Amino acid sequence: MVQAHLPGMDNDSTDPLERKFFEFHAEHPEIYRGIVSEALTLKHRGVTECGVRLPYELVRVLRGAQCHMPNTFCPLYARLIMRDEPRLKGWFIICRRRNVVDGSVLGD
Repeated sequence: MVQAHLPGMDNDSTDPLERKFFEFHAEHPEIYRGIVSEALTLKHRGVTECGVRLPYELVRVLRGAQCHMPNTFCPLYARLIMRDEPRLKGWFIICRRRNVVDGSVLGD
């Protein structure tokens, strides 16, 4: 099972988006596995970097995800995957996130 602690992001976060993400992630681990699989396929086909949106949408469309996949979870999946999947470390193009409560910049 993937650990759910990232710098600036954890289960005890005050950020409502992060709390919802970790609940979703615990209920739907197949989404994480699908994103990793699609990302590795893209990487093996020669894609040198990518936004997480592409493998996320491939999981949604091609794999017929059986649950609603919120778009707002994409950046959180990118960070989680890059931390836990050595072959994809640094592969996703990411931007800084802002706290939805106070607008402050969150850690990468």
